Amino acid sequence: MFYWYKELYKTIMTIREWEERVNAITFAFQPIIDLRAKRIFGFEALLRNYEDAGFSKIFDIFDLAFKNKVLYGLDLLLREKLLSLFVQLPDYQKRRILYNIDNRILEMPDFESGNTNRLLRKYNLVNSSFIFEISERLPFQSYESLSKIIYNYRNQGFKIAIDDFGVGYSSLQLIYSTEPDILKLDRFFIYNINHDLRKKLFVEEIVKITHLIGGIVIAEGVETYDELLTCLDIGIDLAQGFYICEPFFIEEYDKKISKVKELLYDLELNFYAYITKKEKDISVKQLDIKFVPPISISMSFEEILEHFNQYSEYYIFPVVNEYNEPLGIIKEKDYKKYFLDKYTRDLLKYKDFSDVLKKHITKAFILESDTEIQNFFDLISHNEFFDEKVLTEIIVTEQGKYKGIIFSDSILKYVFQQKLLFAKESNPLTNLPGNKAIRKYIKDHQKFIGTFAIIYLDIDHFKPFNDLYGFEQGDKLIFYLGNLLKSYLQDKEHYFIGHVGGDDFILFIKNRSLFHILKIICSIKKEFCHYLNSILNDKDISNGYFIAKNRFGIEQKFELPSLSIGILFLKNGEIPLDKLSYLIADVKNKSKLSEKKIFYKIL
Repeated sequence: MFYWYKELYKTIMTIREWEERVNAITFAFQPIIDLRAKRIFGFEALLRNYEDAGFSKIFDIFDLAFKNKVLYGLDLLLREKLLSLFVQLPDYQKRRILYNIDNRILEMPDFESGNTNRLLRKYNLVNSSFIFEISERLPFQSYESLSKIIYNYRNQGFKIAIDDFGVGYSSLQLIYSTEPDILKLDRFFIYNINHDLRKKLFVEEIVKITHLIGGIVIAEGVETYDELLTCLDIGIDLAQGFYICEPFFIEEYDKKISKVKELLYDLELNFYAYITKKEKDISVKQLDIKFVPPISISMSFEEILEHFNQYSEYYIFPVVNEYNEPLGIIKEKDYKKYFLDKYTRDLLKYKDFSDVLKKHITKAFILESDTEIQNFFDLISHNEFFDEKVLTEIIVTEQGKYKGIIFSDSILKYVFQQKLLFAKESNPLTNLPGNKAIRKYIKDHQKFIGTFAIIYLDIDHFKPFNDLYGFEQGDKLIFYLGNLLKSYLQDKEHYFIGHVGGDDFILFIKNRSLFHILKIICSIKKEFCHYLNSILNDKDISNGYFIAKNRFGIEQKFELPSLSIGILFLKNGEIPLDKLSYLIADVKNKSKLSEKKIFYKIL
C-alpha cells in the first residue's frame, strides 16, 4: 500500500514539474503561404525558450517526458498553450495551425481520444483549423500503430500532415499506407531545385502522386526567390521557409506579415502570365464539371434532410469543411439506409450530428481543376482504379476549394471523342500518331527543360524487299516494328512514338540518359533482326543479300533489310526548330553509313 502512495506522489510531483517547465516554454509561428491562391494558409507552431525550461535541445523535452511516462500529459499542456497564443493572432479564424505530434503518445498509459476537441471548443475553434504533423524522423512501431493514430484524429475531423518527408524511415511506402492530407517535403528536396534537374523531376513525381490521392504538398525550407518560383512552376501547393518569413513571436506579427503580403502581391504580378498559360493547357477543366450543392460538416440533421429533399436529382453529395474544402462524399444508398429511417431520424435530432456525419463520409478522389488531363486518365486507366465507384466519385477543387464533381458520363463522353480523334489522325496500319500529332508534340516541347532525344528509325532497302516478298510481308514488318516500339516505350510521361509514314518512325524520349537510350535502341535492333530472319528465305540469309529490281526496273543485289537509327540528343532540352529538319536528316543519313547502323549527335 505504501508503494502505491509513493508512486502516486511521484506522478503528481512529475506533472507539477512539467507544468512549471511548460510555463517557461512558448511558441513561434512560421507562415505557410498558398502558392495557388496567393494567400496566407496558416502557420507552423515551433517550440521556443526550451532552454529556459532546462533543455539544450527540443527533442530532449519529449524524450524525457516519454521516459517519465507523461508524454501525453505534456502534449496536452503544450496544445493548450499553443491555442491560447494562436487565438491572439489577427485573422486567426481564417488560418490553420500545424502542430507537431510525437507519435509515441499512443504508448502512454493515460492516452485517450477527444481531448483536442475539448480544447478547440474552449477556444471557439473548428477541428479543421488544427492540423497534426507526424514526423518521418521518428520510427514507428508498425504501420498498424501509425494507422491507429491517423484514424483516431481523422475520424474526429482533423487533417494529417506527414512532416520531413524523404529523410526518415519509410518514404513512398508511407504515402501509400497513410494517404496523407498534406505532405511536407524536406528542405533537402527544395535546396537548389531551380538548378538541379534530377531533384526537380523527382519532386514533380511526388507532387503528382500526392495530388492523385487527394493530398496537397508543402515545400519546407524555401530560402531563395528562384526556389519559390520553381515550387510554383511544378505544382507545389504551399510553401514555407526563411525567404518567405522566419518564425516570429506574437508581438512581431504586424512587421513580419506585412513583408509576407508584399511577397504574395509580387507573386501575383509575376505569375499572371504563367497562370494564363496553365488555364490554356488541356486540363480537367475540359471535362463537364457539375456543381452539386455540398453538405457542410457543420449542418444539423434537419438541415441535411432538407438538403437531400431540395436536391433530390443527385445520388451523391460532397461533404465540405468550414473552409469549403472537400472531405469526401455521402452516397445515396448510405443516407437512405441510415439518415432517412424514421427511428434513426428521431434519435439524431437531439445529437451533435457532425460526429455522426463524419463516420458516413466515403473517401473520394480529389483533383485540382488545372490537373493535366493526361495525368487524370493515367490514374483511372489502371485496373484497380478504373471502375464505376471511382468514376462517380471524382471531386474537383480550385485553389483547394470545392468546385464540382466529374460524373462517369462526362468521362466516357470525353474518352469516346478522343478515341475518334485519335483514330482519325493515326496511321491506319500501326495505329500510332501521325504527322499532325508529331508536329504538335514538337511544338509543345519546344522550350522543354531537361534532356530530350529525337530518334529517327528507317528500314533500309524496304521498297525492294516489299516488291520481292510482297506487300503483305512488308506490312507485317512495319506492323511488327510499331508494336515492338510500343512494347519498349510504354511510359507516356517520358516517351512518345510517331509513325511518319511508310517504313519511317520517330521517337521522343524525355529526361533519360544517352546510355539508357542506346541500351533501349540496341535491344530494339536485336529483336527486329530476329523477326526479320523469320521472314527472309534461307537462300537470302545464306547469301547475305537478295536480288530485286531497282527503281529503274533493273535487277540488282541489295543488302538485307536492316534498321538504321539516328539520334539527336539535346542536353538542355530546347528544340532548335529553325534547323531541326536538317539535323534529323543528318543523323539519319550518317546512321545508314555507319557500321552498326546507329549514329548519335549531342547538342
